[in-house]
Amino acid sequence: MSDINQQVLLAARPNGAPKDSDFKLVEAPIPKPGPGEMLLRTIYLSLDPYMRLRMGEKSHLPAFEIGKPLAGATASLVVESNLPDYKPGDFVVSLHGWSTFALSDGKGMFGRPLAKLDPKRAPLSAAIWVMGSPGLTAYKGLLEIGKPKEG
Repeated sequence: MSDINQQVLLAARPNGAPKDSDFKLVEAPIPKPGPGEMLLRTIYLSLDPYMRLRMGEKSHLPAFEIGKPLAGATASLVVESNLPDYKPGDFVVSLHGWSTFALSDGKGMFGRPLAKLDPKRAPLSAAIWVMGSPGLTAYKGLLEIGKPKEG
């Protein structure tokens, strides 16, 4: 395992299409999990359209902070764990985002436990694509907005 944690920070709010200069790649030490934490290694990162809105200041979600890592859904590997429900080698869905490694307290959205993934049942990427925000948005749009009908 590499001893470097790469992170992508938001360097500036994009004006129009994002440019390389709107982001900054930094290297930092891999964080060490403390009590009640686990260390996750990103396997897949979901880059979703709503993220562009969060790079600006107008979104239904809080704007990304300048100088901080951008956030997004990930399929991640548990590397180290001080949590009884998660063991090294487990795979989970997390929202830590644009970094190689991140610490987690095991809680996801609304304080719910992070969902474990079974790579024997489906590819890890399915959790953040087909079954993640992009897939569920498309499914809801098709059924509730498109309202398909026979013929």
